[in-house]
Amino acid sequence: AQELAAQSEETARVLEWVRERLAAAPDAVPPPVLAADAVDRALRTAVLARGRQRVATIAARLQTRFIRPGWHLGELRWPTETAAELIAQGHNGARIDVRFTLGVRGNRSQVGVDFRPADPTDHGVKPVVSELVGLLRAIQAPSLAAAHAL
Repeated sequence: AQELAAQSEETARVLEWVRERLAAAPDAVPPPVLAADAVDRALRTAVLARGRQRVATIAARLQTRFIRPGWHLGELRWPTETAAELIAQGHNGARIDVRFTLGVRGNRSQVGVDFRPADPTDHGVKPVVSELVGLLRAIQAPSLAAAHAL
């Protein structure tokens, strides 16, 4: 968090320096106006990029650890900038969409996970969802332990 705050301050200084240089140039046009939230938007973009990397890492680990007979996980797709999905497909058209949603809180990315069975009445998908949840918890456990150790 301190590193992001320092980067934010440095980014603001660089942008102000560029604005001053452009304003001081001979035959200068009026100096550009920096949007009030430009630094926040730049920081949000960086935080979301780290969040996307985190989701990609989680998805890759899920794909290597999910070994349920008759089921497979598709490739990670990004339908929007802040939403990703993996499709788990099983027998007889059984399907579970594993949806990741990115958000930003402060200077940290937040990742939400949602499971959407194609047929919510298909009780055969419940054990698969439970397995996916267990795998996600196991994947997150080492990173949570490291975060608490700091």
